[in-house]
Amino acid sequence: MLVCVLGNELQAQLNTTLVGQLPYTQSVNDIWGYTHPVTGNEYAIVGTQTGTSVVDISNPSAPVEVHFSSGPSSTWR
Repeated sequence: MLVCVLGNELQAQLNTTLVGQLPYTQSVNDIWGYTHPVTGNEYAIVGTQTGTSVVDISNPSAPVEVHFSSGPSSTWR
């Protein structure tokens, strides 16, 4: 299973199926995963050019940005 939250381009991955996508209008530069220890909800924390995006990927076919913290423009977060 693969949920693309990295923008428009998807590099080749073996044995994966794209089930959801969250496009960004700005450059993204890193991604981390987090699973809530009580609810089991899964999140992607995405570094963007202008801040940090938190995306709920508990339903992989419908990722939802639940929070965005803006910051200074950067190509690395």
